[in-house]
Amino acid sequence: MNQACTPPRNDLELQAALQRQFDGIMSGDPRRIMYMLAPKLISVNYAGRESCVDYKMEPWMLNAVGILHGGVLSTMLDSTMGNFSRAFSAKSILTLNLQLSFSAPISPSEEWVHTQCRITSITNRFTHLIATAWAESGDTAATATGIFYLK
Repeated sequence: MNQACTPPRNDLELQAALQRQFDGIMSGDPRRIMYMLAPKLISVNYAGRESCVDYKMEPWMLNAVGILHGGVLSTMLDSTMGNFSRAFSAKSILTLNLQLSFSAPISPSEEWVHTQCRITSITNRFTHLIATAWAESGDTAATATGIFYLK
């Protein structure tokens, strides 16, 4: 998963690069959090520098009061932005900064958590992104910004 490659130049190449990453995650160790989150690629937009990824709600994701755990939602947004940074740049990445604002809970009755991210700035060494997570009901659950180091 850390092999160097040519950056994508269009939607099809970007979708293929991101799907390869998710396939690699899902062929890995089932005890890892990324495997358990099981990201599902919904769409990419190369020109808009955007991607949408969904995560299926599972009982293990709930906190003590029975809603989606904030740490799990943070991990979903970090994963969405990080994987997209890696696919878009064709470089290995490290999360440097992740800031979240929670705005609504996600109840266990929701089947999917939807995420969308967009690269707002990219240089040879860094990507800056914004991301949103929402429930099927349409309520925004959290917004995030992230800075990723490109290795």
